[in-house]
Amino acid sequence: MTFWAEGAFALVMAGGAFYAIWSRLRPKCPSDKSPKGIGVRFIQLVAVLVILPLIGILTLEGKLTGEVAGALIYKRRMENRPVNVAEAA
Repeated sequence: MTFWAEGAFALVMAGGAFYAIWSRLRPKCPSDKSPKGIGVRFIQLVAVLVILPLIGILTLEGKLTGEVAGALIYKRRMENRPVNVAEAA
C-alpha cells in the first residue's frame, strides 16, 4: 500500500514541478504579451509541489513521525499566511 502512495507522491513531485516549469518557460505565440519571467508565486508553487510530497514520502518511510510531519506542514502554512495588521498591533 505504501509503495503506491510513495509512487503517487513522487509523480506529483516530478510531474508537477516539471509541468509548472515547462508551462512557464515554453515558447509562447507572438500575440501573447504576458511576462515570461519567474516570479515569487511561481517559486512558491514549485516549493509546495516538491516539499509537501517529500514530507509525505519521509513520513511513510518512517523517517519522520506524525508529529514532526504535522509541524512541518503547519510551519509551511503559517509562513505563507498574510499578516493581519490589526493582529500585529
